Amino acid sequence: MLQVGHVADTETVNAVIHALSSTGRVGEAVDLSRHMVEKGCAPDVHSYIYLISGLVRSENMDRAPDIIADMAARGCKPNVHNFNLLLEFLLSSDKACEALGVVKRMVDAGCAPDIETKNIVIQMLCKEGKTDEALELFQGLKSSRIKPNKATFDVLLVGLAVNDKLLDCLQVIKKMDKKGFAPEEATYACVIEAFTVGGLYDQAFRLYGRMKLEGMDLSLELQNQMLMRRRRSLEAKR
Repeated sequence: MLQVGHVADTETVNAVIHALSSTGRVGEAVDLSRHMVEKGCAPDVHSYIYLISGLVRSENMDRAPDIIADMAARGCKPNVHNFNLLLEFLLSSDKACEALGVVKRMVDAGCAPDIETKNIVIQMLCKEGKTDEALELFQGLKSSRIKPNKATFDVLLVGLAVNDKLLDCLQVIKKMDKKGFAPEEATYACVIEAFTVGGLYDQAFRLYGRMKLEGMDLSLELQNQMLMRRRRSLEAKR
């Protein structure tokens, strides 16, 4: 279309970029976005969302910072969705340090983080073993316009559990109850396993009972592990 001298409008080119990005041809989509600029057809926020989404799907996020820089250079302000896509990929790729740098860039660009951003940062901090910082961020949401949602509690509970912060888990569960939220099945399993391994058997079985009442269950392997460890603990006390 562009090669034969016709100047397409942004909406039409975006449809092509979306199609290319959705089918794994993200390199072609990036090239097209650059070509459309040469033809006087400026990319908009949707152009960049499609490109970054395509890069995420193709696990080719090394080019994403350049895409975001290009957005800023063209006066097309990156939005929170653009940044969150990049953060999610960096989190899944164990690039927490780079991700925290992206958060700083996000703030510097005047893009206000949302609760999804906060949840991703909590996950990143927990992955890095920085649970105190994760809890501090969580506590700070009390006085923030951004309020924690169910996912906030889930990601924090899992992060605390895998870092053996069991007493903190208990406190977060109490706060979750006050909000009227219930953990996801995978969150229950993660916390119950941490309690079991950490010797908090009463808490583990209490949480398991609650889980059952909510129509969820543990794997047979974890159920057996709970029973076996508790039995060994009781035998050791005799």
